[in-house]
Amino acid sequence: MSFIKNLSIKAKLLGGFTLVTILALIVAAVAIYAIQVSVQVEKQLKHTINVDMHRTFLLSDRYDKVRDWVTDILVVDATSKQYIETGRIVVGEMVKALEWAESTPKTNIFTDKVVETRNSMREVANLILEGYLPYLERGMEDEAMKLLSTRIAASMSIATKNFQEITLSYNRILSDEASKLNLTTSLYIVISLTVLGVIIAQSIAYIISKYIVNHTHTIKDTALEIRNGNFAIELDAKKFPHDEIGDIYESNRDIIDTLSNTLAKVVVTSNILATESKDLNAASKQIRDGAHDAENQSITVAAAANQMVSTTSDIAKNCYIASQTSEVARNETNIGVDKVRSTVASIKEQSVFTREDAEKVMRLAEQSQKIGSIVGTIDEIAAQTNLLALNAAIEAARAGEAGRGFAVVADEVRALASRTSKSTQEITAMVRSIQEDSKTATDSMNESVVQMEKVAEKAGELESTLNTIMNSVNEVNAQITQIATAAEEQTTATSEISSNMQSISNIAQTSHEVANQAVAISDDALSLIDNITKDLEFFKIQRSTLDKVNSEFNHKILTIDLKKA
Repeated sequence: MSFIKNLSIKAKLLGGFTLVTILALIVAAVAIYAIQVSVQVEKQLKHTINVDMHRTFLLSDRYDKVRDWVTDILVVDATSKQYIETGRIVVGEMVKALEWAESTPKTNIFTDKVVETRNSMREVANLILEGYLPYLERGMEDEAMKLLSTRIAASMSIATKNFQEITLSYNRILSDEASKLNLTTSLYIVISLTVLGVIIAQSIAYIISKYIVNHTHTIKDTALEIRNGNFAIELDAKKFPHDEIGDIYESNRDIIDTLSNTLAKVVVTSNILATESKDLNAASKQIRDGAHDAENQSITVAAAANQMVSTTSDIAKNCYIASQTSEVARNETNIGVDKVRSTVASIKEQSVFTREDAEKVMRLAEQSQKIGSIVGTIDEIAAQTNLLALNAAIEAARAGEAGRGFAVVADEVRALASRTSKSTQEITAMVRSIQEDSKTATDSMNESVVQMEKVAEKAGELESTLNTIMNSVNEVNAQITQIATAAEEQTTATSEISSNMQSISNIAQTSHEVANQAVAISDDALSLIDNITKDLEFFKIQRSTLDKVNSEFNHKILTIDLKKA
């Protein structure tokens, strides 16, 4: 057994597979011999059965055609020439099949049933050819139907039943003969060798698989510990086998030692780097905050300076515009004063004209009253003329034919008096309207004279006010000129301050951006270091290895510091 244990896995597997292969070849040889015997017996049985089955199936086919022809009587005319001729053909084919079957070599398979079936078929053929068809040819359909339903039907029933039993018997024979094959001895040998081979193969497979599985579990457990980050495990070299699995153990131990040392160095380095990164991050944030404050203050000052420049520039522009506007206002005020004076004179002059027009309108009203009196007198004369014309017409009517010419004149006079009265009424209405309009115009003109006198008085006051405004505008214009001069000087100084503050703001903004980038880089580095530290917490390292690496690292750092000093 120790010899087997010292073999390599390859040798163990090859030996086991070789033994299993030899057993498999022996079993295969015995099985081939048994199969050849079975094939020969099967061929002989198939030949015997196939000959008899062929005869039986041929007779069955011809018999089925006769049976189908007989059942066609239900759908065709039994006395028709075509039906009778078809019957002779199918029955003749069945007779030929019977003659061929009897001429072939006989077998010993269910002979009684075959003979009975052939006799029934022969009887059916004789009854059809000698009785049924002659009856149909002579038109004796009743006798033909009677023969068909009795003797022919009985013989066909026997034949149908026998064909069914023969078919079932063939199936049983095939099954029974196959089960009766004399393969017992070969089967026992094959089974015995197979069982023996399986037992040996299973034993070899069990021994080898157990050996491999046990060590594989150990290797798997070690790999799981490594996967779980446990590098503190120890592998005893004395327990390693002297084969490929032992080599795997050696490799795993070397891997664990190498990774343990490497991870210990990474842990120590990451701890130191994390501390340094935190200090660097804090310093970067202080620089960023200071740069941000400087940027904000410089932006505020620059904005204020720009606003001051804009404001002083606007003040200077507005002062200049105000100076021009005040000059224009002074000129316009002078023009306004002149226009007011001219307006006052025009108003006074117009007041005199209006008063004269009012007096003329009053005189016109007096004349219109006189015209009204005259028109009244004319109206009275027209009325009296109308009465006189009426009296003349009456007198002419009394005079008859002699006074007809006078009556015509009287009518004309009366019509003229009527038109005169109507015209005087219209003139009276017009004169009355003129009188009312004259009175209204007189009142309006008197009111206009009063209003013009008031306007002239207000215009005088406006002239005095405009003179005061003109003096004030002159004083304001002088003050605005002084302010504009001072604003221009302040704009020049403020522009220089704004330019300098803008440069300072740009520098502060650049410093803030650089500080932001430094803080971002520092944050990313700190985040990466934190992630690495968290990932390293997953691994378990022997304390002795970690202390050894930490001591070596501190010694290197001390050496570097001494060299710098």
